[in-house]
Amino acid sequence: LIRALYDERPEAVAAEFTEAGLSGYAMWRPGRLAAQIGPAMALSPQAGTALLDRIRQQGPAGPVFADVPADNAAAVGWFTSQAFTVQRGFTRMYRGERIEDFPERIWASSGPEKG
Repeated sequence: LIRALYDERPEAVAAEFTEAGLSGYAMWRPGRLAAQIGPAMALSPQAGTALLDRIRQQGPAGPVFADVPADNAAAVGWFTSQAFTVQRGFTRMYRGERIEDFPERIWASSGPEKG
């Protein structure tokens, strides 16, 4: 999915690296009603903030949507500081054994239509 989104619009991608390797990425894409930020992943709040700052600078003017996990306080804080408001909620579902994930590393999902 990440590669396909990159191939669709490489100019809409930002990445952060440390000496150890990739520390995060973020992308945006145009939508019917607004641009969509996501997916965005960062290993630290510093990387997440830097990535979203870059995406907002290079991204489109006008309305922007983002699907942000409520469990990521740093991401919610950044979006709130940029005058984003909560519009809708999602319920995360699973079948079978629940996998361990890290919502604090998810700064924006790609949206329900992309996965």
